[in-house]
Parts: sequence; structure tokens; C-alpha cells
Amino acid sequence: MKTLLLLALTAVLAGAADPTSLEDRKARALALLGRMDFSAALAEAQSLNRASPDDVSGYQLMAAAQLELGDYDDAEKQLQWMLDLRIGKADSQGWLLVARFREVTGDLDGALDAVNLGYGRLAPGEERERLLLASYSARLLYVSGKLDLADQTIQRAGNSPEAPSSLMETLARVRLAQGKRQEAIGILRRLAGSYPHPRSLYLLAEATGTPADFAVFEASARAATASPDNANRELALYYATRGKQPSKALETARGEVLRRHDVLTLDALAMALFANRQAGEARSTMQRVLAVGTREPLILEHASLLGVKRP
Repeated sequence: MKTLLLLALTAVLAGAADPTSLEDRKARALALLGRMDFSAALAEAQSLNRASPDDVSGYQLMAAAQLELGDYDDAEKQLQWMLDLRIGKADSQGWLLVARFREVTGDLDGALDAVNLGYGRLAPGEERERLLLASYSARLLYVSGKLDLADQTIQRAGNSPEAPSSLMETLARVRLAQGKRQEAIGILRRLAGSYPHPRSLYLLAEATGTPADFAVFEASARAATASPDNANRELALYYATRGKQPSKALETARGEVLRRHDVLTLDALAMALFANRQAGEARSTMQRVLAVGTREPLILEHASLLGVKRP
């Protein structure tokens, strides 16, 4: 494509002059994010940004994709541009992105502050956005160990028919942390029934520990391995632990790292390496994960297993 420089520049200039083209690019990038095709979403957002560098949406969309891909330094730059262009302000979705960045880098209090600022930017009638912020707030409280506050946040938001599946997932995690396993399993079975994605099935199988539930998860995850919206991280963890297939774990994890290198994917790679008795590389990979600053409970549990401490 770079060999057709003149045509490319013409297309960019045409896009910059045509608001409809910019809106089409935004819609395509959003659709790709929704399908979990983050590399393609990033490319589309970068195209939008080149066409209209003063449009805050381009920076916001790039940051969303880069967070999922694990490009945290680049995501931070885009978020700063987003805030600068809004003169220190952002819409609710912008503050949600700021919160996600702060969480992954270990600033949980700062992430909660960003969520609260997001609430302040909501317009009347933005119920879906309010529920997304409530769901994320509950997750942050759970990761912070504030289980009662997380529970209260979920109960306030959970009665809405528009509540996202992530809200019920966090509630299940809270119940597990509270020692209420049977209640958590009931929540996860309902979630798997309404949202039968392999990631939900993995959470259920981990909670029950039964071979039947793991078999259902494995079949579902294997069917989605080539999809952008896959459960390859969970599949690698399963093969590295309960599934006792270390070579498959490493193959799956390394394949996913080619797509993305966020902390959860690198955590799965570290566990797969450890299962294959490559302890040195496993620990160095986990050190990379912890250096980002994450306080994700599952990652910290895995780090402890590998004998790696937070810096």
C-alpha cells in the first residue's frame, strides 16, 4: 500500500474533508472493538487519526485497542492526547478508558476516581453507560479487596435488564472470595446460560472443578481459537494446570501472544512455560507482567506460585 503514496494521501485528504467518511471510520473501529478484533480496530483508528488529528475520537479508539493489545505506553500517550484535546475533560467512555489504564498499572484509587469523573459526565438517559461504569466500579472494588462495597455496587445496579454480563461475573468472583461457592456457582450457571461464551464456561468450570464442566469449556474454547473473540488465554491456563497438557498450553499461549501481549496473555504464557519446566523464562515473563503494576488477584496468585514478587 505504501507504494501508492499519492493515492493514499489523496484518500486521507478526502477523508479529512468528508465528515461522513470520518463517521464511517469511527463506526468501523467501534464494530471491530466490539468483535474483539483489536489489531484491525487499531489500524482503523490510526487511519481516522491521520485523517483528522484534532478529532478526540481517534485517540480514544486507539487507546481502547492498545489497552487490549497490551501496548500500554502507547495507550497512555493517546489518553493524554484525549485529555489535552478536551482541555482536561473527557466523556464517560473516555474516563472509563483512563480507569482501565490506571487499573492495569496498579493505581486502583486513581481508577476509581476516573470512574467517578465518568459518572459526572453522563447525560440524562445514558443508562447503558451508567451500568458499564457501575460494573467497572464493582470490579475495581473487588480487586481492591473491598468486597462489601463491591457487593453493594452490584446490588444497586444488578436489577436492570440492561446490566452487562461483567456485572454478574464480578458478583460471582465476590461470592467466591466470600467463601460462598455454591451461590457463586449458581450465578455462573445462569451467566453461562445467557452468555455461553467459553470465558464464562471457564469461570464456571473453575468454580465447580468438575471434569464435565471443563470438557464443555474445552470444546467451546477450541471451536473459537481462530476467532478474535476467543478464550485462548483461558485454554492455555487450563492445559497448563488441570488439563495437564503442557505442550498444548505453550502452543496456545504463544499463538495468542502473537496477537496481543496484555498482562493476562503474558500471565498465561508464564504459566504455560512453567508447566513445561521452563522456569527461568516463566519467571522472567511474569516479572514483565508485574512490572506493569497490575494487582489482578489471579496474576498475583500465579506469581506467588512461580516465586516471583512484585517489584
